[in-house]
Amino acid sequence: MSGSRHRVAGFAAGGTGGHLVPAIAIADAIGKLSPSCEILFFATSRPIDRTLIQAHGYKYVPVLSYPLPRSIGTDALLFPFRLVLSVLLAMEKLKRFGVSVVVLAGGYPSVPIGFAGYLMRKPVFLQEQNSVPGVASRVASSFARISFVGFPEAAKYLKGRVVFTGNPIPRRGISGTREEILASVGLSPQKKTVLITGGSQGASSLNRVVSQLVGKTDWQFIWQTGRTDFVRYLPLSRQEESSVYIFDFTERIADFIFASDVVVARAGALTLAEIAALGKPAVLVPYPYATGGHQLLNAKAVASSGGAVVIRDNELSPQLLEETVAGILSDEEKLDSMSEAIRCFAHPDAAERIANIILEEME
Repeated sequence: MSGSRHRVAGFAAGGTGGHLVPAIAIADAIGKLSPSCEILFFATSRPIDRTLIQAHGYKYVPVLSYPLPRSIGTDALLFPFRLVLSVLLAMEKLKRFGVSVVVLAGGYPSVPIGFAGYLMRKPVFLQEQNSVPGVASRVASSFARISFVGFPEAAKYLKGRVVFTGNPIPRRGISGTREEILASVGLSPQKKTVLITGGSQGASSLNRVVSQLVGKTDWQFIWQTGRTDFVRYLPLSRQEESSVYIFDFTERIADFIFASDVVVARAGALTLAEIAALGKPAVLVPYPYATGGHQLLNAKAVASSGGAVVIRDNELSPQLLEETVAGILSDEEKLDSMSEAIRCFAHPDAAERIANIILEEME
């Protein structure tokens, strides 16, 4: 399906790994199916965007973009003018790079690039990760040729043609056995292992609770604090008998999910897709301020299948988290049944399905 006509696919995503990683997965799939298709990413100027995009070998193009105002004030009054400016600049970049198709995957850059693509009559596609789409995705769906959704519940909020594919994640290889992965970060393969992750941004409430459990349980921790809290909690890893590996951000998250027995996490769409792909029982603590409460709805969908237990953020405590995790780790039958249940949310072919449809629409 490579074709002879030179095509350029422009992806717009950024701000968090939750938007960028699915976009990168689709880009990888397009590159394999159509090696002649040039791929570039329009993203924010945040370091995480540049780092992730360039680490995967793609061209990084920063774009001017602004968050949608949440309340009446100066930002709300200025937003229409800022939007017009950012769209005009986005149109210039689409023209300069010869973009022939636009793929939106969320984050601030999706707004100006999406409007620019629509105004320039480029085919626009949307990939929505969550069960409740944000305002930008709802607007973009009205002019997107197809909206691909990670949760079927999202379809009722979107206009036009909607295709349920599940959420795309990169085909990350596991670097070794469980024993080798744990040994590489100084942990014991004989101990039960709990992965704590608040995603690329971290989760302060989860971090506070976990800090009170380190060194006080029979299990060991692999703990992603996020960059903000990393320096604060890193000293815990230097204490004797702490049995914890602490990091802020990593490209090895698939390794750490694979090596763990239980994952404690927020309920972002990307996190859930990666946990499901490796079949790990989960304790989910949804971010309470997510747009439309989508993390709680994401978590409830997984919990209803038996693959996860949900703890609300305002109910989270060291005692409750310890009791919940211990109840799973101490019951091998429960571990197995939860593992099997959460695998139902894995869609390993999502990126390839989306890439195939986009390439067919480009013919």
